[in-house]
Amino acid sequence: MTEAEARDAVAIAQPGDFPDELLQTAASWLLACQQKLGPVRKTEPPTKQQAAEFLAVAHWGKLHNFLSGLIARRTPTGASYGWYIQAALKAVYEEEEC
Repeated sequence: MTEAEARDAVAIAQPGDFPDELLQTAASWLLACQQKLGPVRKTEPPTKQQAAEFLAVAHWGKLHNFLSGLIARRTPTGASYGWYIQAALKAVYEEEEC
């Protein structure tokens, strides 16, 4: 998938496109990252829609590596869950161009 295709997939992503367990896993990881790294320590996980949009970026393995890397490097993040979508698009598809 190209970055443009991934952006299109994000735009049309719906929670029903992904298994509930995967949505919950992604939401848990996003919340954990936001609590550890975000400027605003959120207590609410992302919505199922936000988790679906994040999962539409790439396969879960790549997204998991992206989130794990943020935590390992203690990378400051944005204040919203939308930040993770945009940052993952950039990170995943810049990596593939190399």
